[in-house]
Amino acid sequence: MTFRRPFYLYQSSRTIAVDLEGLREAINRVPFERFTIKLADGSSVSVNHPEYVAVGKRRAVVIQEDDSVCWLEPLLVVSLEWPSPKSKRGGNGSSKPRRDKS
Repeated sequence: MTFRRPFYLYQSSRTIAVDLEGLREAINRVPFERFTIKLADGSSVSVNHPEYVAVGKRRAVVIQEDDSVCWLEPLLVVSLEWPSPKSKRGGNGSSKPRRDKS
């Protein structure tokens, strides 16, 4: 029997336990959103495009921007993190200048 420790998917304030299938889901999101894979040693791997990642039965591989290769063991993956969404202009807190009603 093989024990597979899940790694965690961080999005907003939610934490969801996932395995390599969760990584596949992150890659196949529509529309795709860039994310970072955080590893147990404190390093991180950026995923800027879904075609730069291949997920197998027991491990994953990420091709970096400089064409280097990063093999990922699921036991060493701590989390998947997405950048916080950019604030939208308009509405309350808008930085638009006020118009004088003259």
